[in-house]
Amino acid sequence: MNAATNRTLGSPNVRLTISGADGSLAGLCKDGKELLLPANLAFALRLLDSGRNYRHFDSRDFRTFELECDASGALTRIWSDCPELPGMQIISHVRFDGVNFRFRNRVRDVPENWEFEMIDCPAVTVPETNELFWPRTDGMLLDEPEKSGRMFQQLEIPSQLSCGFYPGACQMQFMASYPVEGGGVYFAADDRSHATKLLEFRRESEDDPSRIRLRIECYCGHDGDRHHYEPPYEMLLRPFDGDWHDACAVYREWVEQDPSLKKFPAPPRWLKKSPVVMVLTVRGTGGINADENAFSYYENAFPRLKELSEAFDSPVLALLMRWDQHGPGCLRTAGPPPEA
Repeated sequence: MNAATNRTLGSPNVRLTISGADGSLAGLCKDGKELLLPANLAFALRLLDSGRNYRHFDSRDFRTFELECDASGALTRIWSDCPELPGMQIISHVRFDGVNFRFRNRVRDVPENWEFEMIDCPAVTVPETNELFWPRTDGMLLDEPEKSGRMFQQLEIPSQLSCGFYPGACQMQFMASYPVEGGGVYFAADDRSHATKLLEFRRESEDDPSRIRLRIECYCGHDGDRHHYEPPYEMLLRPFDGDWHDACAVYREWVEQDPSLKKFPAPPRWLKKSPVVMVLTVRGTGGINADENAFSYYENAFPRLKELSEAFDSPVLALLMRWDQHGPGCLRTAGPPPEA
């Protein structure tokens, strides 16, 4: 097929358009209403180079793009030929299940001495004028100046306490964007394993506050094959009617079908004895800093915890504070954000 020809998939009333030039999302139309803005990239990546430096790449760094269509109408997008990552391929299979557009992403042939860390695919762009639901804490509706002025955020050590990581600060694995009159896009991870990811948003271009990119970054572990990575779940994109209540209802239905949430272990017996909670700040001396203190190595707290347990005649539950930001461990920074 002509590589520059856009392709669509979906149903007569719901159509997703994929750019034949670069594989980005060119549009999502429901009943004649366009719900997306054409994205200026298809995906983003982060890797560690041989010097252990964070490096950012996106679809524009790959010089070759192929778009294939199978007999079922599903599309496969393939990017290759990145000068700094020779031999590496990004493959994204897109299909429509009658309700959701499903994206299955794969990373192949990561070069030696590079370490793959995360993939953000698909890149979804919406108008700034839309309402934006962000699942931080109990869920938030974003307003200006936060919506278009938010700093670029990624998971890193020491972590940014304000970033939208899941499971953690973000309680849900979806975002939603819709016009004030209602009816928009639901963007989620269909992840029953509840793996680490980041749900964030930012101005797509520093020069244009009218375009907001929704980002769900999927982070990989390093216990398996370091040269090939495939998240064990799909990304979902679907139109919905209504406002954030209706988007949350979609997610609630998904949660209620999650078998892993029906297998909570029984609480330990000692927890029923109302233990005394001992808060330990393992770094810092009263301020938010990385200075060592008496508890910088966890075992240093054991004698004091035992004393308190005996004094209160109770089990003691140690609550570690700031362990993910200034705890003992390797500190590194993500460096400057990539250019949008």
